[in-house]
Amino acid sequence: MGLRKIEEIERAISGLTAQERQELYARLDQSYVQPIDLRIEGDFASGRLDAAMNRALDQEQNGSTRPL
Repeated sequence: MGLRKIEEIERAISGLTAQERQELYARLDQSYVQPIDLRIEGDFASGRLDAAMNRALDQEQNGSTRPL
């Protein structure tokens, strides 16, 4: 995609109302999976996040966490 086309898209998006932008973002999220989402899904499926999740759950149970 050329720079000119990207600039046209940016101009069009900047002309949207807040509601229209929310609708656009929701539609894009549904239609185009982001690479980071695919990576996280793969990490969950392979068990690479199990140790970190268990550590976090243990810390929460032991009361060693605090609200954000």
